[in-house]
Amino acid sequence: MTIRVLFFAQCSDIGESRQLEIEADPGSTVQDLVKTLVGQYPRLARLERSIMLSVNQEYVEGEQLLNDGDEVALITPVSGG
Repeated sequence: MTIRVLFFAQCSDIGESRQLEIEADPGSTVQDLVKTLVGQYPRLARLERSIMLSVNQEYVEGEQLLNDGDEVALITPVSGG
């Protein structure tokens, strides 16, 4: 199944893109997807604990099952002043 991944903030710097499409196995969870992405972009590992995840514009936990065509966003906390 095809999943569209959106990278925000630091994640887009690491992924060198704002979005990509990735093939995932049926029955995959958001956490499975994150593990795949960390394998492709090892620098994401240092952000893994702070990344907020959304599927189809709704925040989810890592156990959320994915469906073909889902849009997953990786959002890191933003600070500033």
